[in-house]
Amino acid sequence: MDFRAGKKPRPGAPALDHNFCLSDSTVETRHVLTLTGESGLALELFTDQPGLQVFDGRPAYRAFALEAQGWPDAPTQGAFPSVMVTPDRPYRQRTRWHFSRPS
Repeated sequence: MDFRAGKKPRPGAPALDHNFCLSDSTVETRHVLTLTGESGLALELFTDQPGLQVFDGRPAYRAFALEAQGWPDAPTQGAFPSVMVTPDRPYRQRTRWHFSRPS
């Protein structure tokens, strides 16, 4: 699933429900995604999280969900980036959404 060159949804294609592993730890906030609609309206996502859950809800509602998060099953997988929350290690997340439209 390489989307770096951009892809249009195809009719009849299977629904997308996948966690993309962006890094092996929480990092500085960086650009991880740009979505551009046919009108030219664009959404950019910036996050410090190591994973991004992408779900397109196809075909019923033509929706798209993006969730910056840790890797699924991290609590039981010692090699995954930790998602453990303790008094000394509170949960913090930095995610920014930027919308733009063509001039």
